[in-house]
Amino acid sequence: MTTDKPEDRAAMTEEQIQAVSLVPVAPHAGRIHLEDYNPEWPLLFEREASRIRVALGDKVVQLEHVGSTSVPGLAAKPLIDILLIVADSADEQSYVPALEAAGYKLTIREPDWHEHRVFKGRTRTSICTPSRPDRQKPGACSPFAIGYAATPPTASAMNRQSAS
Repeated sequence: MTTDKPEDRAAMTEEQIQAVSLVPVAPHAGRIHLEDYNPEWPLLFEREASRIRVALGDKVVQLEHVGSTSVPGLAAKPLIDILLIVADSADEQSYVPALEAAGYKLTIREPDWHEHRVFKGRTRTSICTPSRPDRQKPGACSPFAIGYAATPPTASAMNRQSAS
């Protein structure tokens, strides 16, 4: 069953995680490192967005800097998250080879959740298909928040609390 809201998804079992992962997954046993907001993060996003646009050209429907590093003033893990929407993420042949040639590796394939894909490179790039008429909200496939409802100091405190 597909849900448009990540928070409505049931937690995945270890078996489900392994089933969608294309690389071995091990539990994270270390501490999570958070940094104060870094004004370089938007520049890092722009650099990677440019690489993706060059690799995919007009196949890019939407490209957004998402997650904690996209929010000015917010402490975050220093990992740039990108949401890339293509016309049909199930049609991997139309974009995967170009992204792999640009240095990204397909690591997660979730066909049962908005045809979601995740690539790792210098950034974590989440790829989905645009919302169909049965999914009313554009970008509903995003597993990351675009911005935060909380103010950066409040969200920073929440990030720091969840990392400890």
